[in-house]
Amino acid sequence: MAPPRRIVRAGKAPARDADSVLVQRLFKARSSPAVPESSISDQLRTETAQAQPETASEHILHQLIPLQLQQSRQLEALSLHIAGIQRRLDSLDSLQERIVMVERLLGRVGCLAEGTMDIAVKTREELDTTAATIAEIWTSVDGTARVVDEIDEHVGGLGRQGDKIEETVDIIEAKVDSVCMTVDDVYSKCESIEEVVTGTEDALDGIREMVNGLEG
Repeated sequence: MAPPRRIVRAGKAPARDADSVLVQRLFKARSSPAVPESSISDQLRTETAQAQPETASEHILHQLIPLQLQQSRQLEALSLHIAGIQRRLDSLDSLQERIVMVERLLGRVGCLAEGTMDIAVKTREELDTTAATIAEIWTSVDGTARVVDEIDEHVGGLGRQGDKIEETVDIIEAKVDSVCMTVDDVYSKCESIEEVVTGTEDALDGIREMVNGLEG
């Protein structure tokens, strides 16, 4: 037996149940043009390209921060090193001033040493002259003594005149002895002066070596 036909009235669409609506939606989805996969990949690339600069810049910033910190530490260490060098230069300047003062003192001491040497040389010359004079005096004294002895031998007795001659000779001998003692004293003083001069010259040589070492 055939199913009853539904009468469709004019001006009204037939009623649709849930199954027919679902079928129509599926059919419409099949008939509509599908979204190509290329457009989806292009969209993803675009989003990735748009997001990549921010990600790269953040990555670079993260890498630059420790580099900047390291650079700041290196600059600080360099500034400290430069400050130390400046202090050394200041100390070298003061040392150079001291060296100049020492050189001036050395010049003065050298002049004094040269003057002392000149005095010692002149003293030596005077001592030699004095020694020659003493030798002449001794020669005269010896000659006088021999004359007195000859007089005593040839003349039995001169009496008072002979006594006076002997007294005169004794006085001359005493004066000669005094001169000899004075000369010996002068010689010893001259030797001590020479020792002082020699020590001064040795000290000057040591100071010059120290100054040369500081300048080098």
